[in-house]
Amino acid sequence: MKSLPTVLLFFLLITSFTGSGADWDEYVSHPAYIPQLHEFEIPQIEPGQEGKFDLKVMNRYWEYDGQAMENITIKAEIYMKVNGEGSEYIEQIREDDRPQISDKCITFEGNEECENFNSKQEVSFEIERLGPNETVHLSFTIDTEKDTSEGTYFVRFAVEFEHNETKRDMLSRGFWTQEEWNHAIIDAEEYPGNINLTSLGVSGIIPDSSFSVRSPMPQWPLYTIITLTVVFASLSILFYIEEQGEHPKLNKWLQQKRGKLNHLWLYFKNSKGNG
Repeated sequence: MKSLPTVLLFFLLITSFTGSGADWDEYVSHPAYIPQLHEFEIPQIEPGQEGKFDLKVMNRYWEYDGQAMENITIKAEIYMKVNGEGSEYIEQIREDDRPQISDKCITFEGNEECENFNSKQEVSFEIERLGPNETVHLSFTIDTEKDTSEGTYFVRFAVEFEHNETKRDMLSRGFWTQEEWNHAIIDAEEYPGNINLTSLGVSGIIPDSSFSVRSPMPQWPLYTIITLTVVFASLSILFYIEEQGEHPKLNKWLQQKRGKLNHLWLYFKNSKGNG
């Protein structure tokens, strides 16, 4: 009888762990069934302009139990910038030089709801219910200034929801350091995707994404290359025709032009020598 409280305490600990977001099971946490973040439309933004970031989220829990996802919260956060000089976490960039998030929209079953939103580098979407095989379309606006630091910005995602009366938390790669990630990788088939989700404290892994802030490339080098290509290609054709000797009038015209060019070259050469 004295051991009963210990057994009861152990049971309560197991029960509380099972109901937490760190729990996973073979079906809910399987990479083929976790909520699918897909059809990303990733903007490339010129400093001082804005761009729209789009994605869709699909409930794939229908093949096995047909359960809905409920009380869903989806968060997107700009967390890192990479360019030719290296990488920086967003906190390392001067606040005025960071891109900002605004104007979020949710489109579901043909109805769109938008909201003016400004929370620096993070945006959150609240969805009451997403039935089996249903998809919700999410979007948000990314604003930049002329001084916004250029580079590729990585976006990490967090998805929290209830499934079969159990809370689930799923995060993307950007929430862990390289050391934490390497520690969680394990070569064992019983772990979803060969990742120890318990050590990461989540029920599943979802993808990161990115967008870029870049000034447009100047057009004159391209136009110069195209022009030179056309000129040299034309000259090659004309010289080939001249060598064939089948067009006397054209050959005569080419010889005249060549003579004028030689005369012009000698004129400049002599002028330079006299100077």
